[in-house]
Amino acid sequence: MNSLFMKRQPFSHEQEFRFVLKTEDFMQNDYPKFSIDVNSVIETILFDPRISQEEYKKGEKELRELGFRNRISKSSIYTFEPFSIKSK
Repeated sequence: MNSLFMKRQPFSHEQEFRFVLKTEDFMQNDYPKFSIDVNSVIETILFDPRISQEEYKKGEKELRELGFRNRISKSSIYTFEPFSIKSK
């Protein structure tokens, strides 16, 4: 169980918060409801870099329609800019 809360060193800058809820009587579609202002709690939503640009735009649109006003972006962790090496 502790491994759920372990943060690998390369990702420690993310300052991620993980929330785990365990209940005895939890139905598949019976989710608990919390009243929070997500814009005051979440600074940035970062999408997986492997999703398509179309999926990213759809997700961003849905989040905006739900009222999220903060930064939304797609991770560039796997972005590769080719370069040339010239030899003499």
